[in-house]
Amino acid sequence: MAVAFTVIAWPYGLPIAGSSLDFSWISGLYMATDEGRHFGTEIVYTYGPLGFLVWTSPWIGSLAILSFLYWIITYTALNAVLIWSLGRTVGLAAAGFIVLAASLSFGFLGQLPVILAVGLCYLALREDRPTHGMTILVFGGGLLCAIEPLVKLSFGPPIVLILLLAMIGARADRRQWAAFLATSIVGFFLFWFITGQGLGNLWGYADNGIQIIKGYSEAMGYDAAETWELVVMLIGSIGITAFIHKACFRDTRAKWFATAITAVVAYTMFKYGTTQFAKGGPPVVAMASLLAMFLMAPWPRRLATSFVAGTLVFSVLIFHAAGTSAGLDVIARAETFKETVEFAIRPAYRHQKITEERESLRTTLAVPEPVLNALAGKTVAIEPWEITIAWAYELDWKPMPVFQNYQDYTQKLDRLNAATAEDAENGPETLLRQMPAGTVLTGGRPGFFLRQPAWDPPEQSYADFCNFVPTLTEGAWQVLSRIPDRCGEPKLATSVTVDPNQSFKVPQAGKDEVVTMRIHGMKLEGLEKLTSLFWRPTERFAVTDAGKYTYRMPPDTTEDPMIVSADRKLGHGPELPELPPLHNISLKGASGPFTVDFYRVKLKPTPNPG
Repeated sequence: MAVAFTVIAWPYGLPIAGSSLDFSWISGLYMATDEGRHFGTEIVYTYGPLGFLVWTSPWIGSLAILSFLYWIITYTALNAVLIWSLGRTVGLAAAGFIVLAASLSFGFLGQLPVILAVGLCYLALREDRPTHGMTILVFGGGLLCAIEPLVKLSFGPPIVLILLLAMIGARADRRQWAAFLATSIVGFFLFWFITGQGLGNLWGYADNGIQIIKGYSEAMGYDAAETWELVVMLIGSIGITAFIHKACFRDTRAKWFATAITAVVAYTMFKYGTTQFAKGGPPVVAMASLLAMFLMAPWPRRLATSFVAGTLVFSVLIFHAAGTSAGLDVIARAETFKETVEFAIRPAYRHQKITEERESLRTTLAVPEPVLNALAGKTVAIEPWEITIAWAYELDWKPMPVFQNYQDYTQKLDRLNAATAEDAENGPETLLRQMPAGTVLTGGRPGFFLRQPAWDPPEQSYADFCNFVPTLTEGAWQVLSRIPDRCGEPKLATSVTVDPNQSFKVPQAGKDEVVTMRIHGMKLEGLEKLTSLFWRPTERFAVTDAGKYTYRMPPDTTEDPMIVSADRKLGHGPELPELPPLHNISLKGASGPFTVDFYRVKLKPTPNPG
């Protein structure tokens, strides 16, 4: 039954290569793993060296096959655990119907490994534990501990934590602990080395991974869903944590550890669903995950009627929240599964598909021939995020560590990318910028979530400006070539202390000069830092010239140098077109007061490399 459900409820799209922000980071993960780049030092992102498993896409054929196998195994395993666990409460037939209906309506794919891990935990802790329940937890849980920290940084650690709690709660003996730890640790390092990683970048993977996780809710949160969805997530998270002890677990210890496991996952899902509070997106995934936990818990049969009623109500709410992302077309899903299987098992078809997708992407991107000629034989980093161009045109990609600018949202990550831009020996020789808005003022690079592109991130953008100049601008693309650092030592020009919403003047740059700004007092501190563990913090904004422009600012990088004024006659083609003339700025979103330091930077004469 689980295998059949996998086929007819396959919740996955066709394997295509597209052009967008999400397609770009997926292509970047595929290329980084294929090229053996070191995650944590050369590549820093939300995902690790096995992150490509998340999407079965035709960027790299062999890796796409592994991704497909990963989803086949995990999705079939989840269906099996769901059906078996639910069947103990309502019977096998009713369990099959509920799981199929839920999978067709909104699916459980969003954070599938987390849900599967919870299912394995409940399986070992329940009163009617199956004969091989502990074996499944030991080896299945061990494999999840080995793989998932290398897939996604924000969900790998919670998965490891809840599986450890389950081992304790299930009273695993010494042999079981030895097998679990061996599977986890040996498996982790096996996959780590297979993907081309080394011991030298392991610390960087952990350290910079913490930066990615801690800065995410500060910089990436937004509101687009409806308030009732927040209420459902809150009630669902608190409710299942509060009542899970009423389920039929083996003993008091098992009940307490099941409650702890539920609390960890409920918190993780609530945080995930409320950070990027988007209609049809993370809130739906969070609610579906909470429902899956509810379905897998060992509720007594006497509560079957109430259980089914509660499941129906919650499912209707999720289906309504999913909106257009929901889908009940069984035939279309089966056809999608069939095409994905063909892609995986037929080399000729896979080669044809990859060739077609590459040609299609080249047509979409439409990079002019002079731009490609300018990049020929040179390493290139791509800004702000359209990484797919490197795959489509088979460029010599030499990315900044945080290879999409908007993800570079903490001071430490900003310095990491800036150091790469400054490194003439090991950094990229050229930059390729997508500039769909053109080269006029307030045009240039696209902005992310109302951020000013010239400040996103600030120190890397400043390092780019100092070490690269435009040598070719054609259509929506601009090539920048490396030069010797042209920026002199920053000299403090003025410093002002202001309250929120209080306007202050921006010093204007003179000839061969730029002015940078550093803001003190916008970072999260004290109680706000603590509450950000549970709810995304208030967004920070810079409002310019009495509201003419409003820019969102990731709090942790506000002390980094932001170019606010520049000599517009530098003689190197259109520079900083996205930065309009700024005369006055006010700040809001933090309690203040703020100290704002302005620095003048003289530019050294540099030969034009073009």
